[in-house]
Amino acid sequence: MAKFPSDAALQKGLEQVKRDKDGPTRPSGGMRMPGMQQNPFGDQLIQRIMLNPKTRPYLNDKDFMAKLKLLQQDPNMLPQLLSDPKMMEVLGMALGRDGDDDDDDSPSAPTAKKAEPVKKEEPKKEEPKVEEEEDLSQLTPAERKKKEDQKAAVQCKQKGNELYKSKKFDEAQAAYDEAIELDPTNMTFVNNKAAVYFTAKKYDECIEACLKAVEVGKANRAPFEERAKAYTRCAKAYQKKGDLDKAIEMCKESLLENYDKPTERMMKNMELEKKKADAEAYHDDDKAEEAKQRGNEHFRNKEW
Repeated sequence: MAKFPSDAALQKGLEQVKRDKDGPTRPSGGMRMPGMQQNPFGDQLIQRIMLNPKTRPYLNDKDFMAKLKLLQQDPNMLPQLLSDPKMMEVLGMALGRDGDDDDDDSPSAPTAKKAEPVKKEEPKKEEPKVEEEEDLSQLTPAERKKKEDQKAAVQCKQKGNELYKSKKFDEAQAAYDEAIELDPTNMTFVNNKAAVYFTAKKYDECIEACLKAVEVGKANRAPFEERAKAYTRCAKAYQKKGDLDKAIEMCKESLLENYDKPTERMMKNMELEKKKADAEAYHDDDKAEEAKQRGNEHFRNKEW
């Protein structure tokens, strides 16, 4: 009871157990004396435990059954056994409570009210973020125009991206050109234009745009990753043209800007492809004769 001094039901139950223990005893003939009360931990309690689905498994617990037997022999042992949650629950049944009345199995709250189900909160709908307008009031007219042009250029780029996804390449290219005109310092717009050329299989125009993008990027301190991306696209365009020497050179430039494993793997494959092509050319009679004529021409010109 030291753990639950304020529990009136337990206090009453313990007093009842003591009265049963200290009350009139049976005569030797086995007849119960008038007014004698039953031991609350007797066979009737075991029947209630058995009939309750929640407590029925307790009858297979050897430790629990030993404690219950001890209480049957000496109910005054109850205070020493109240630390066992199972004994607390069985005590409630012995006092006339239904074992299913309490949903809380915690020994610290044997008379707690049935817990109400927790209502799940509905996820809050996120309100669309409103982009705050940049304060341009403190800028000079030239600075304000530059800011406005940059913002308009980004909108043109986004328009170009949508057109590109729809495979409207001429319209996408025009949108990127407009973005470049509004903000010539952003290499991304030129790089996007190069992507249009590559998809349209205009490889010479793609190479020119890629190199221009790198030039703009270096002049305006663009991220190394963006510059590397332009070199890599340039390498792919040279590869499509069959110029593996230039393609490998562009891969190396890309890796100098920013290491990228796929670009390195692509370069290794190009080197293997070139090695194979050189080996085949070595055994080509027409190419061998052509190489011989070039050698003779260099000899005649004393170009040793």
